[in-house]
Amino acid sequence: MPTSEGILQGLFLIANTYTWMAIIWHILFYFLIAALLLNWKPSNRTLSVLLGLPLLTVSLFGWITGNPFNGTFFLLFGFLLIIFGSRNSEISINTNHTWSTVLGSIIVIFGLLYPHFLDTDNYFLYLYAAPAGLVPCPSLSTVIGFAILYNGFQSRTWSLILVVPGLIYGLIGTFKLQVYLDMVLLIASVILIIMAFQIPKKIVASGQ
Repeated sequence: MPTSEGILQGLFLIANTYTWMAIIWHILFYFLIAALLLNWKPSNRTLSVLLGLPLLTVSLFGWITGNPFNGTFFLLFGFLLIIFGSRNSEISINTNHTWSTVLGSIIVIFGLLYPHFLDTDNYFLYLYAAPAGLVPCPSLSTVIGFAILYNGFQSRTWSLILVVPGLIYGLIGTFKLQVYLDMVLLIASVILIIMAFQIPKKIVASGQ
C-alpha cells in the first residue's frame, strides 16, 4: 500500500493531467441528468450497468499512475457492478421517497463538483473538470448518489457490492488521507446499506 503522501500525489497528478477525461465524464453525466429530467425512464438494469463504467476509468488511471491497488480494486468492482447490474430488473427506475430524491441529488452534485485535487483558482472549472470518473471518492459518490436516488435500482446485491468500495474509500479518504470531504462518501454508503435492506423481499428472492 503506498504512503498517504504518495497516494495524494498520485490523485493530484490524475486530476490535473487528465482533465480532458473529466470533461468527457461531465458531459456524459450532464447529458444523463438532462435526459432523466426530461422524463427518460431507463430500466434498473440499463442504468445500473452504465454506472459501473466510471469505476473502470478510475481503474485505468490507477494503473497509469502506478497505483496497482486502485487499478485492481476498481477493475474488479466495476466489472461486478456491470455483471450484477445486467441481472437487474427491466422495470423502469423510480423514486419512492422525497428524502431519497433530495439526498441522492445532493450526493450526485457533490461527486460531480468534488472540490479537491484539481489545482485551480477558477471555481467555475469544478463544474466541468472536477475529477469524477478519474479518482475514487468523487466517482463513488456520484454513482452512490444515483443509487440512493433510484432506490438501489431495486437490487440488494448490486447495492451492497457498491457500498464495499464506498465504505473502504470513505474511511481511507477521511482518516488516512485526511480529506475530510470524503466523510460525505462514508455517510452516503451507510445510507445505501440501510436502503438495500429495505428492498422488498419479493425482489431479492428473484435473484436481485
